Amino acid sequence: NFFYDLVKLFLIKFTIKSSKNKNQSNAIYFHSLSSNLIEENGECYDRHFSQSPYLDLNNNYETIYLVTILPSLVDIKNFLNYINTLKRKLKLLNRNYEIMNTHLSAALIISLYFNLFKKWGVINKELLSLSKTKLFEINNVDFGDILVNEIEKSFFGEIQNSLLYGLSFKSFFLKKGATNKEDIVLTYGENLSPVRPVYHFSKISGGKIKFISIQHAVNNRNKIGNYHGQSDFIKDDKFNFSLIPDYYLLHGAQSAKITADFYPKSNMEIIGCLKYDKFRSKEDFLKSKKERVTKIIGSRKDKKILLITPSVGDHEELISVFRAQEKLKGWRIILSLHPAISVFKVREFIRNTDLNNSIEIFSDLSSVELFSVSDLIFCGYSSSIYEALVFGKKVVQYSEMKTLPLFEPDEKIPFFEGKDQFWEWFRRYESGFESDFEGVAEHIEKQYFYKFDGMAASRLWAFIGSMKS
Repeated sequence: NFFYDLVKLFLIKFTIKSSKNKNQSNAIYFHSLSSNLIEENGECYDRHFSQSPYLDLNNNYETIYLVTILPSLVDIKNFLNYINTLKRKLKLLNRNYEIMNTHLSAALIISLYFNLFKKWGVINKELLSLSKTKLFEINNVDFGDILVNEIEKSFFGEIQNSLLYGLSFKSFFLKKGATNKEDIVLTYGENLSPVRPVYHFSKISGGKIKFISIQHAVNNRNKIGNYHGQSDFIKDDKFNFSLIPDYYLLHGAQSAKITADFYPKSNMEIIGCLKYDKFRSKEDFLKSKKERVTKIIGSRKDKKILLITPSVGDHEELISVFRAQEKLKGWRIILSLHPAISVFKVREFIRNTDLNNSIEIFSDLSSVELFSVSDLIFCGYSSSIYEALVFGKKVVQYSEMKTLPLFEPDEKIPFFEGKDQFWEWFRRYESGFESDFEGVAEHIEKQYFYKFDGMAASRLWAFIGSMKS
């Protein structure tokens, strides 16, 4: 990671620049990750913020994007193509943007790694000593080696990434300089641990900075990164906003109930989901996408489409279910990958499982676009399951539960823990059994997404306006 971070910094600094931002007194900041920038119909937007940043002028603000570039190793190897695509997207944002990576330096990276390496030596020595005691035993099973291994992994990449992430923000706000004006930064980092240094270092930079986080995906108590103990954020009997966003804007009642376990209710508000504002008419949206999607994937009226939509980490489990290809006569299998998953690695896995000619991947199409032509959607951890249901699609959820699942099964959604169980249901489904899907869409929309009225962005800006009063 040390050499990767240095090479990444060098390449980014010498190939891409921030736009020429003026010192705008009415600026409002939207923090985006480069992997979430979507190019569509000659425009570019962050898939989580959707079109909401472009209501800025109507609300007497001017949006500036704070973009953190996150190239993968594959992107580094094909950096020229990667950076040219990114430059085109940034230009299409039609707003000023700041490249946050450029606020780091090689000296800072070297110093950070050196100091953490010294700290690791001290901590590792202490951990090895403690692991020989019974402090890490549960029911006479010693978990000391697992604990030491997990802490070691965090010291060799994860901690450095988080700290550099936060320090880039500190450097930006220090260069910008403190003013009497309160700077507002919108993010979708929520309470995730890698983002906490962003909150902390920004707030010690000297300026008046408030962070508003939107909820970026469906949360539940099994997603440990999103569900916390309230004591994690308490300092001197008060919430420590150096570690968490100042305000938290949520999709719906389901998330609000969970979040209230650890976050102050007074700083929460339900606004709905920004990325669904453009789907004001679900039927019109699906119809508008179907023509383009059909042109790309081709039309085969003799076959139905089963869409697999994995999240990060469960694609192998989901793909493996379909080794029994003879059970899927009359169906096409299309795989829609999460942006963080390597297409190259997935194609390699498919080849190794003898499914090379059976599973199709269309990287230029999003899951939501593919919903328009899908007859059945097969999900694991992905929150796209809820999106599909709201669009009235038939969806099933699958997890073999070998580890703690990253979701909480909803009693309204068909859920399977084993291949035999799924295929038994599938045979009934093919024979015309569809009662499992009755009333599911209405339940999901009400509990998970508040309202499907195209007004979430308006509620966001109304909330920002209320901060002035």
